[in-house]
Amino acid sequence: MDKFFIQTINGLAYGMIYALIASGVTLMWGIMDFINMAHGELYMLGAYAAWLCTLHVFQQLLGGPAGGCCCDHPHGAGIRYAVLPVLGKNPLYSLLATYGLGLALQQAILAIFGPFSKDLKTPIDYKLFFFGFEYSAYRILIIVISLVVIGGSWLFMKKSKYGIWIRAVAQDKEMASCMGLRSPSSTP
Repeated sequence: MDKFFIQTINGLAYGMIYALIASGVTLMWGIMDFINMAHGELYMLGAYAAWLCTLHVFQQLLGGPAGGCCCDHPHGAGIRYAVLPVLGKNPLYSLLATYGLGLALQQAILAIFGPFSKDLKTPIDYKLFFFGFEYSAYRILIIVISLVVIGGSWLFMKKSKYGIWIRAVAQDKEMASCMGLRSPSSTP
């Protein structure tokens, strides 16, 4: 029974990580009408940036932010040179450009870091006790933060002005451009 409980929480923690990745894919593909085949490789790039920061800079302080900046950051070189030139064009172009970007990132990481996985030390080394079972507080924190991020994204898309605009553009780009949607700072 104890292994079932622990494996259920493990599955939930990994499932939440996959849900966050899938929400990024959904936002790119579903709303922006852009096929990003390099989404996993950008996630990998962020993980390697976090790993490098934990090795060389302030241990755990900069690992998370550095990883977040590398994943799908719009000012990154790969996104700027491979993706921006094909935005708004035939979806096949975005598919091919991001597939090529993904292959280039894979081979660059293999050439720089080698084929073996790297270990990231968890920033929280505390254990929680549930019904006589010991479990990592870090994985519980992953579940809680993922739920907050997914819930916040849902609220943003459903209740905020920007979320409504994003959904309007996703539904009908031509009509949204005819409506002249503009930022709230430019309205009187």
